[in-house]
Amino acid sequence: MGCCGGLSYNKGMNWGVIGHEWAVHLLKVHITKNNVRHAYLFTGPDGIGKQTLALGFIKALNCLNPPQEGEFCSECRTCQLISQNAFPDVHVVAVGENERVIKVDKIRALRKSLSLSPNEASRRMALLVDFHYATDQAGNALLKTLEEPPPQVVMIVTAISKESLLPTIVSRCEELSLRPVPSDKIREFLTFEGENEERAQLLAGVASGRPGWAISMLHDPTLLDHRDRYLDEMLELVGGDHQKRFRYIKEWTTSLRKRFPVLDDRRKECLGVLELWLGYWRDVMLVAHEVMGPRSNPDRKNQVEIHSNGIPKSQILIAIEAIQQTMDVIDKNANLQLALETLMLDLPRFETE
Repeated sequence: MGCCGGLSYNKGMNWGVIGHEWAVHLLKVHITKNNVRHAYLFTGPDGIGKQTLALGFIKALNCLNPPQEGEFCSECRTCQLISQNAFPDVHVVAVGENERVIKVDKIRALRKSLSLSPNEASRRMALLVDFHYATDQAGNALLKTLEEPPPQVVMIVTAISKESLLPTIVSRCEELSLRPVPSDKIREFLTFEGENEERAQLLAGVASGRPGWAISMLHDPTLLDHRDRYLDEMLELVGGDHQKRFRYIKEWTTSLRKRFPVLDDRRKECLGVLELWLGYWRDVMLVAHEVMGPRSNPDRKNQVEIHSNGIPKSQILIAIEAIQQTMDVIDKNANLQLALETLMLDLPRFETE
């Protein structure tokens, strides 16, 4: 099997990480050269593999019976406890259930734990997951630890981007920016896991380089149904006038308020849908410019070709830029309905007979 194969892959040379071989290699070098930094920052979009990489690094640093230096066995007591988030010298900080942010009290508690001597391992480690959700106070509290790190402590911070964190935090970490994984690697992993070739190809394309999304869709078919529905609705909007589009946005935002009482959840849902739409129009642009390579929506090939041939390239570009701008303003807390209505003005209009 290839580099993305099931059990042999999960226990093999890439720490169970799909893709990102360069990042795994770099961290292994740090381990084998005894040059582990006191703080790392792993950045990239949701589902790209940040947490998988972090856990692999933590296991490789603590495994009791590594097959070779820089690897881990997955079977010893320490590896098992780390997988269960129960190893006493590894501290995980994340947004809790029914919480929206990482608050300063969690960082203060973490600082106290890190100041103590290790229980079983040679060092204490902290994994701060999705730290872009941290409050400013929590960020400043973490900064104090980064500025004066206790001896024998390694911290790993994950976030969607370095821009989402305080610059002073970023400057005190070694950043590893994870990029989208080639779809063939994701497809290979899915087929090894038992998925048929056609569906694996579809999921790998839809994942847009994010292995975590592909695995989620593999185990939860409703996620693919969700994606299909929103793509179908977007295609209907392309053939509709402004009145139809504004009516859709009003009905959609009303539905969102009922389904997601918390505004942050509504924003997250909108951003996920817009990401789907963006992937579609990127496919249209690639076909229009005759660019070879994998597509995000291989099952929409016919419709993509129709739009690439029938819509001017300038309008396709406008659609892509408008969706990106809408995602940006929503991420910055713009009014959802107003932002989406503005997007509708820039979405190309094309009727197919």
